[in-house]
Amino acid sequence: MCEKMNFKTIREYIELIVGTPRRFSPEQALLAHGREWKASIGTPAWLVRGPKKNCFGNARGYALTRDDVLYVEGYALDRQLGIPLAHAWLIDEFGTVIDPTWDDPEENSYFGIAFKKSFVSEYAGATEGEPFLHPVVMRRNYGSQDDFKRGVETSCDPGCAL
Repeated sequence: MCEKMNFKTIREYIELIVGTPRRFSPEQALLAHGREWKASIGTPAWLVRGPKKNCFGNARGYALTRDDVLYVEGYALDRQLGIPLAHAWLIDEFGTVIDPTWDDPEENSYFGIAFKKSFVSEYAGATEGEPFLHPVVMRRNYGSQDDFKRGVETSCDPGCAL
């Protein structure tokens, strides 16, 4: 027969679960590897913006086909809305934002993680269109900080070696 647990013990257990993440999370990844990115003024001649609300697909498409950009994922602050939104964009060899979705990147703020091309190639199909910084995607594909860290591009301070 089970012994009864008192309320204090259950409460302590729940607080322990809430206070101790069991898996590496998107928020932990952003805090450990994210940085602020500056938007460019103007757009490259080759850029054709993709559909709204498809920023992950728009940015991945260019990142997988061009050698002069890297894929970045995180949050962007749309100044018109005034709230940070999960977003994806590109950076050039100078670490400057090229946004293949939003029309006014110079009006917005960007904070995110640049990913190595090999990481983007390896996981682009496995995420089923979801962002790399999605809890389920992370858990299925690169659930530990060490697994995740191997995909982070670190050569972008202040410029990138693409």
